[in-house]
Amino acid sequence: MLFFMLTFDVVITTYNRPDEVHRLTAQILECESKPGWIIVVDSSDIQNEELANNPSVLYIRSSHKNQPYQRLLGAMASKADVVVFLDDDLVITNSNIFTLLMAPLQDREIVGSSVAFQYIQSSHYNSSYHQNSLMIKLILSITGVPSPSQGTVSRLGVVGLKPLQSGCVQTFHGAVMAFRKEVFLSNLPISLFALYEVKLGKGEDKIISMINSKSGRLFFNPEVCLLHPENDSSYLDTDFGFNVRVTYSRLYHSKVYAECYSKKFWVEVILFHYYTLWRWLIAGFKCLLNPSRPKWQKFAGITYGWWLSVILRQRPESLTPGIDWESELLKDIEQADVKG
Repeated sequence: MLFFMLTFDVVITTYNRPDEVHRLTAQILECESKPGWIIVVDSSDIQNEELANNPSVLYIRSSHKNQPYQRLLGAMASKADVVVFLDDDLVITNSNIFTLLMAPLQDREIVGSSVAFQYIQSSHYNSSYHQNSLMIKLILSITGVPSPSQGTVSRLGVVGLKPLQSGCVQTFHGAVMAFRKEVFLSNLPISLFALYEVKLGKGEDKIISMINSKSGRLFFNPEVCLLHPENDSSYLDTDFGFNVRVTYSRLYHSKVYAECYSKKFWVEVILFHYYTLWRWLIAGFKCLLNPSRPKWQKFAGITYGWWLSVILRQRPESLTPGIDWESELLKDIEQADVKG
């Protein structure tokens, strides 16, 4: 049921991409529906003076290079009903994007909305473990890989393909997500900041989606409204570091999955170790069969990430014992309150 028109702000979290974020902010102002504010939360090495002086932009300097932390800063600074999160390197191809994002949120039961985008290298888009071959599906199943249906999320952070029809889903892609601000502010866990602060976080969009879906439904429109250029990731690291993060974070995904969908966490822990054992064995076999530096880094990364999952608890007091996250947020938000 429709009830009243909602206001919205756009939040862009950025790190060392000044040209891309300038282009995106200019495109937002050319769209049919315009936000109250474009809120840019910047953790770049150098302050962006042009954006800081732009009257259409609320510019916030983040003291942490930390994607979920920056998202929360942007939501805290917003005065609108809805916050729309966009990656800084997106290109808008449909000027009606915000109308499409806001339309489902007129229904009280919908708490989140998203639209489709296309990678310029389309092989990246809609990626998942799903394969057409029955043999591949059997092998994946035996080695502990879930097979979620379209638009759903499973343990270990494994997601199904994006649906081809409009409707409710369980997960969004972090490049473009809109949430009711009050829901988003009440659901984002501090432990996610800690995970990203020590570079052990991965797939925060799935975490955010699952947690917010406890408060209502998430709606996905498959109309393509954006392009995603093939840029180097702001979080680019070695094969070793990447596999440490992926391995360690999968247990966190399973923990949130258990909490959101009433699963027994001890069962999820067993399945995580079973899954990781297979990834470790396969990576080790490939190293022995055809040794190379990237393969050894992957094997070592899985090994270390698995070890960390046993000895390092996924809590802020364990991961970032010297950081008071609430104080950090309040300190960084002060500048937004002055301008807002």
